[in-house]
Amino acid sequence: MPLRDTVTGNNLKKNSLLWKRLLFELVESQKNDFLRSHHILNNMSLRSRIFLIISTLVIITIVGALVMVGYTYRMEGLLTRVVDEYMGGLQAAESLELAFVNQKGFVSYYFMDGDPNWLLQMERYRHIFRDEIKKSKRLATTVEEKKALDLIESKYIQYVTSKDKVIDLYKSRERETGSKLHEKVREHFFNVLKLCDVYKHLFREKVQKVKEQSLVQAGKLRIIAGSAVLTCLLYTSPSPRDLSTSR
Repeated sequence: MPLRDTVTGNNLKKNSLLWKRLLFELVESQKNDFLRSHHILNNMSLRSRIFLIISTLVIITIVGALVMVGYTYRMEGLLTRVVDEYMGGLQAAESLELAFVNQKGFVSYYFMDGDPNWLLQMERYRHIFRDEIKKSKRLATTVEEKKALDLIESKYIQYVTSKDKVIDLYKSRERETGSKLHEKVREHFFNVLKLCDVYKHLFREKVQKVKEQSLVQAGKLRIIAGSAVLTCLLYTSPSPRDLSTSR
Protein backbone atom coordinates (compact mmCIF):
# COMPACT_ATOMS: atom_id res chain seq x y z
CA MET A 1 0.00 0.00 0.00
CA PRO A 2 1.45 3.48 -0.86
CA LEU A 3 2.47 5.75 2.01
CA ARG A 4 -0.04 8.41 0.95
CA ASP A 5 -2.99 6.00 1.21
CA THR A 6 -1.81 4.91 4.67
CA VAL A 7 -1.64 8.50 5.89
CA THR A 8 -5.11 9.25 4.44
CA GLY A 9 -6.58 6.20 6.16
CA ASN A 10 -5.07 7.21 9.52
CA ASN A 11 -6.48 10.75 9.14
CA LEU A 12 -9.96 9.39 8.42
CA LYS A 13 -9.81 7.20 11.51
CA LYS A 14 -8.70 10.13 13.66
CA ASN A 15 -11.47 12.36 12.29
CA SER A 16 -14.06 9.64 12.89
CA LEU A 17 -12.91 9.16 16.50
CA LEU A 18 -12.93 12.93 17.03
CA TRP A 19 -16.49 13.29 15.76
CA LYS A 20 -17.66 10.38 17.91
CA ARG A 21 -16.07 11.97 20.97
CA LEU A 22 -17.65 15.36 20.26
CA LEU A 23 -21.06 13.77 19.74
CA PHE A 24 -20.74 11.82 23.00
CA GLU A 25 -19.77 14.97 24.91
CA LEU A 26 -22.70 16.87 23.41
CA VAL A 27 -25.18 14.16 24.40
CA GLU A 28 -23.74 14.00 27.92
CA SER A 29 -23.92 17.79 28.24
CA GLN A 30 -27.58 17.86 27.19
CA LYS A 31 -28.34 15.01 29.56
CA ASN A 32 -26.66 16.78 32.49
CA ASP A 33 -28.51 20.03 31.72
CA PHE A 34 -31.84 18.20 31.71
CA LEU A 35 -31.10 16.40 34.99
CA ARG A 36 -29.95 19.65 36.59
CA SER A 37 -33.10 21.54 35.57
CA HIS A 38 -35.28 18.62 36.68
CA HIS A 39 -33.47 18.54 40.05
CA ILE A 40 -34.00 22.27 40.52
CA LEU A 41 -37.73 21.94 39.83
CA ASN A 42 -38.05 19.05 42.27
CA ASN A 43 -36.33 21.01 45.04
CA MET A 44 -38.52 24.08 44.58
CA SER A 45 -41.29 24.76 47.05
CA LEU A 46 -44.90 24.35 45.99
CA ARG A 47 -45.45 28.11 46.17
CA SER A 48 -42.47 28.76 43.90
CA ARG A 49 -43.62 26.10 41.45
CA ILE A 50 -47.11 27.63 41.27
CA PHE A 51 -45.64 31.09 40.69
CA LEU A 52 -43.35 29.70 37.98
CA ILE A 53 -46.24 27.90 36.31
CA ILE A 54 -48.45 31.01 36.27
CA SER A 55 -45.60 33.18 34.99
CA THR A 56 -44.82 30.67 32.26
CA LEU A 57 -48.46 30.47 31.18
CA VAL A 58 -48.69 34.26 31.03
CA ILE A 59 -45.52 34.50 28.93
CA ILE A 60 -46.70 31.71 26.61
CA THR A 61 -50.07 33.42 26.20
CA ILE A 62 -48.51 36.78 25.36
CA VAL A 63 -45.95 35.33 22.96
CA GLY A 64 -48.59 33.13 21.32
CA ALA A 65 -50.90 36.11 20.87
CA LEU A 66 -48.11 38.19 19.31
CA VAL A 67 -47.18 35.35 16.96
CA MET A 68 -50.81 34.89 15.95
CA VAL A 69 -51.22 38.61 15.24
CA GLY A 70 -48.04 38.61 13.17
CA TYR A 71 -49.21 35.66 11.11
CA THR A 72 -52.63 37.21 10.56
CA TYR A 73 -50.96 40.28 9.05
CA ARG A 74 -48.81 38.05 6.86
CA MET A 75 -51.84 36.06 5.70
CA GLU A 76 -53.66 39.31 4.99
CA GLY A 77 -50.75 40.43 2.81
CA LEU A 78 -50.79 37.14 0.89
CA LEU A 79 -54.53 37.29 0.29
CA THR A 80 -54.33 40.93 -0.79
CA ARG A 81 -51.60 40.08 -3.28
CA VAL A 82 -53.62 37.17 -4.66
CA VAL A 83 -56.82 39.18 -5.06
CA ASP A 84 -55.37 42.48 -6.31
CA GLU A 85 -52.47 41.31 -8.45
CA TYR A 86 -52.60 37.64 -9.33
CA MET A 87 -56.35 37.17 -9.76
CA GLY A 88 -56.59 40.43 -11.74
CA GLY A 89 -53.82 39.26 -14.04
CA LEU A 90 -55.38 35.82 -14.36
CA GLN A 91 -58.75 37.30 -15.32
CA ALA A 92 -57.07 39.58 -17.87
CA ALA A 93 -55.22 36.59 -19.35
CA GLU A 94 -58.46 34.62 -19.64
CA SER A 95 -60.21 37.60 -21.29
CA LEU A 96 -57.29 37.93 -23.71
CA GLU A 97 -57.53 34.26 -24.66
CA LEU A 98 -61.31 34.47 -25.06
CA ALA A 99 -61.09 37.55 -27.28
CA PHE A 100 -58.65 35.70 -29.51
CA VAL A 101 -60.66 32.46 -29.70
CA ASN A 102 -63.77 34.42 -30.67
CA GLN A 103 -62.03 35.52 -33.90
CA LYS A 104 -62.00 31.96 -35.21
CA GLY A 105 -64.40 30.89 -37.95
CA PHE A 106 -65.48 34.21 -39.46
CA VAL A 107 -63.29 33.91 -42.56
CA SER A 108 -64.62 30.39 -43.16
CA TYR A 109 -68.19 31.72 -42.93
CA TYR A 110 -67.28 34.48 -45.39
CA PHE A 111 -65.80 31.84 -47.73
CA MET A 112 -69.09 29.93 -47.70
CA ASP A 113 -71.66 32.69 -48.28
CA GLY A 114 -69.65 35.84 -49.06
CA ASP A 115 -71.50 37.91 -46.43
CA PRO A 116 -69.27 40.88 -45.38
CA ASN A 117 -70.99 41.05 -41.97
CA TRP A 118 -68.80 38.14 -40.88
CA LEU A 119 -65.72 40.26 -41.48
CA LEU A 120 -67.24 43.15 -39.52
CA GLN A 121 -67.84 40.88 -36.53
CA MET A 122 -64.29 39.56 -36.76
CA GLU A 123 -62.94 43.11 -36.77
CA ARG A 124 -64.94 43.86 -33.61
CA TYR A 125 -63.27 40.96 -31.78
CA ARG A 126 -59.90 42.07 -33.08
CA HIS A 127 -60.49 45.45 -31.48
CA ILE A 128 -61.44 43.74 -28.19
CA PHE A 129 -58.25 41.68 -28.35
CA ARG A 130 -56.08 44.78 -28.81
CA ASP A 131 -57.78 46.41 -25.81
CA GLU A 132 -57.12 43.28 -23.73
CA ILE A 133 -53.45 43.34 -24.77
CA LYS A 134 -53.16 46.94 -23.54
CA LYS A 135 -54.93 46.07 -20.29
CA SER A 136 -52.67 43.08 -19.69
CA LYS A 137 -49.57 45.19 -20.27
CA ARG A 138 -50.74 47.65 -17.64
CA LEU A 139 -51.16 44.80 -15.15
CA ALA A 140 -47.85 43.11 -15.99
CA THR A 141 -45.35 43.51 -13.16
CA THR A 142 -42.50 41.14 -14.04
CA VAL A 143 -40.11 40.94 -16.97
CA GLU A 144 -41.36 37.43 -17.75
CA GLU A 145 -44.96 38.65 -18.08
CA LYS A 146 -43.97 41.57 -20.30
CA LYS A 147 -41.90 39.34 -22.59
CA ALA A 148 -44.79 36.87 -22.88
CA LEU A 149 -47.18 39.68 -23.89
CA ASP A 150 -44.70 41.09 -26.42
CA LEU A 151 -44.36 37.65 -27.98
CA ILE A 152 -48.13 37.19 -28.12
CA GLU A 153 -48.55 40.60 -29.75
CA SER A 154 -45.86 39.96 -32.39
CA LYS A 155 -47.24 36.52 -33.27
CA TYR A 156 -50.76 37.93 -33.37
CA ILE A 157 -49.69 40.60 -35.88
CA GLN A 158 -48.25 37.87 -38.09
CA TYR A 159 -51.48 35.92 -37.76
CA VAL A 160 -53.66 38.91 -38.66
CA THR A 161 -51.44 39.84 -41.63
CA SER A 162 -51.65 36.30 -43.04
CA LYS A 163 -55.39 36.15 -42.49
CA ASP A 164 -55.95 39.47 -44.24
CA LYS A 165 -54.10 38.04 -47.25
CA VAL A 166 -56.56 35.13 -47.25
CA ILE A 167 -59.49 37.55 -47.16
CA ASP A 168 -58.04 39.55 -50.07
CA LEU A 169 -57.68 36.34 -52.09
CA TYR A 170 -61.28 35.38 -51.36
CA LYS A 171 -62.47 38.85 -52.38
CA SER A 172 -60.55 38.63 -55.67
CA ARG A 173 -62.18 35.24 -56.41
CA GLU A 174 -58.91 33.31 -55.99
CA ARG A 175 -60.60 30.81 -53.75
CA GLU A 176 -58.24 27.88 -54.29
CA THR A 177 -55.10 29.90 -53.52
CA GLY A 178 -56.84 31.49 -50.56
CA SER A 179 -57.92 28.09 -49.23
CA LYS A 180 -54.35 26.77 -49.30
CA LEU A 181 -53.06 29.85 -47.46
CA HIS A 182 -55.94 29.56 -45.02
CA GLU A 183 -54.70 26.14 -43.91
CA LYS A 184 -51.29 27.62 -43.08
CA VAL A 185 -52.93 30.46 -41.15
CA ARG A 186 -54.54 27.91 -38.83
CA GLU A 187 -51.05 26.97 -37.62
CA HIS A 188 -50.48 30.61 -36.64
CA PHE A 189 -53.78 30.58 -34.79
CA PHE A 190 -52.85 27.62 -32.63
CA ASN A 191 -49.39 29.07 -31.95
CA VAL A 192 -50.92 32.29 -30.61
CA LEU A 193 -53.47 30.29 -28.63
CA LYS A 194 -50.67 28.27 -27.03
CA LEU A 195 -48.83 31.47 -26.08
CA CYS A 196 -52.00 32.81 -24.45
CA ASP A 197 -52.28 29.63 -22.42
CA VAL A 198 -48.63 29.90 -21.33
CA TYR A 199 -49.22 33.50 -20.22
CA LYS A 200 -52.27 32.43 -18.23
CA HIS A 201 -50.26 29.62 -16.62
CA LEU A 202 -47.83 32.19 -15.18
CA PHE A 203 -50.56 33.55 -12.89
CA ARG A 204 -51.80 30.09 -12.00
CA GLU A 205 -48.30 29.22 -10.78
CA LYS A 206 -48.20 32.37 -8.64
CA VAL A 207 -51.55 31.54 -7.05
CA GLN A 208 -50.31 27.99 -6.36
CA LYS A 209 -47.13 29.33 -4.72
CA VAL A 210 -49.16 31.59 -2.44
CA LYS A 211 -51.34 28.61 -1.52
CA GLU A 212 -48.23 26.60 -0.61
CA GLN A 213 -46.89 29.49 1.48
CA SER A 214 -50.16 29.72 3.39
CA LEU A 215 -50.03 25.98 4.10
CA VAL A 216 -46.46 26.31 5.41
CA GLN A 217 -47.46 29.16 7.69
CA ALA A 218 -50.46 27.22 8.94
CA GLY A 219 -48.12 24.33 9.75
CA LYS A 220 -45.85 26.68 11.72
CA LEU A 221 -48.84 27.90 13.70
CA ARG A 222 -49.75 24.31 14.57
CA ILE A 223 -46.19 23.64 15.73
CA ILE A 224 -46.19 26.75 17.91
CA ALA A 225 -49.56 25.87 19.41
CA GLY A 226 -48.47 22.28 20.03
CA SER A 227 -45.23 23.42 21.66
CA ALA A 228 -47.14 25.79 23.93
CA VAL A 229 -49.53 23.03 25.02
CA LEU A 230 -46.63 20.63 25.63
CA THR A 231 -44.78 23.22 27.69
CA CYS A 232 -47.86 23.85 29.81
CA LEU A 233 -48.29 20.13 30.43
CA LEU A 234 -44.64 19.74 31.44
CA TYR A 235 -44.79 22.61 33.91
CA THR A 236 -48.15 21.70 35.38
CA SER A 237 -47.44 17.97 35.78
CA PRO A 238 -46.80 17.03 39.45
CA SER A 239 -43.31 15.96 40.48
CA PRO A 240 -42.55 12.79 42.51
CA ARG A 241 -42.04 15.04 45.53
CA ASP A 242 -45.53 16.50 45.19
CA LEU A 243 -47.03 13.04 44.85
CA SER A 244 -45.23 11.78 47.94
CA THR A 245 -46.29 14.88 49.89
CA SER A 246 -49.92 14.46 48.89
CA ARG A 247 -49.90 10.94 50.34
